[in-house]
Amino acid sequence: MENNIKYTTEPGHLTAYEFHYNSPSRRDNITYIQEIFQRAKGVQFMERLRTNPSISLDSYTYALAAHYFHIFYMHKSLKEFNCFDVGASCLFLAAKITDNRRDLNLISDFSARISLKQMQNISSDHEINKWKHKILKYEPSIFFLIYPYMDIKLPFQFLFMFRDSLTGYDQEIVNRLIGCSFQLLMDCMFAPIMLFFNPITISAAAIFLAAKFSDIPLNDDPRAGACWFELAKVEDINIIAAAVDYILQSYPTGPVIKKLGCTQDPNCTSNPLHFGCTEIEYVGRAQIPTPPDT
Repeated sequence: MENNIKYTTEPGHLTAYEFHYNSPSRRDNITYIQEIFQRAKGVQFMERLRTNPSISLDSYTYALAAHYFHIFYMHKSLKEFNCFDVGASCLFLAAKITDNRRDLNLISDFSARISLKQMQNISSDHEINKWKHKILKYEPSIFFLIYPYMDIKLPFQFLFMFRDSLTGYDQEIVNRLIGCSFQLLMDCMFAPIMLFFNPITISAAAIFLAAKFSDIPLNDDPRAGACWFELAKVEDINIIAAAVDYILQSYPTGPVIKKLGCTQDPNCTSNPLHFGCTEIEYVGRAQIPTPPDT
């Protein structure tokens, strides 16, 4: 199948329009909602693999594998490549790249157990050998597709830069903020958010949400010093707001950012994430993330 997708200037990114209407899966009659669901299932499969005590891969390797997984389906259709097969192959490859190699037999064994929904030992080697064959078959294809994007940074790598820029906060509060941000970023791995936003923007969005969830005030008044989003090295607050909205749509409890309006701060009207007059409201919707209008 000819791949006629045009990419954005960011390495490894699709425009929202291209993903929503013209992804490889869409051209195979897989709907947008079906693709989001299948991507999430594939990443969840990887998470179950990597958290198994016998495999026990770190968060960085898992996040890298999830990113490879989403990049792969920028080029290939879910109809042609099963999300579980690709997920196991991406995790196996990411473990190699991060120098955390795991035995192929081990990955294949637990892939077979999870896929068959039986965690006890499998008496026959047939399923294990089948998984070994699939992982070895798909690994070179995945590597070929993700090679141009191997130097890209992951969102949580920017959290430490932000942590070091924060001043005037108790260390316990800073650690709580960074910890909550990290968990939000790990939740993001289920959705292809890195197709739409660069890593530092996603990191800034997670910082804002973590601060709101944790009731930690962040400065967004330039009269009082550097604004929090400037510390996060993102200048366009509207792009961060779009990333915030995308992250929130991933949660079934339906949190949304509600802006109350504020007459005391002249910066409020131009800042959709003005800290003093925004709050998180739970509307109870179960919604599939939709791409930003860019």
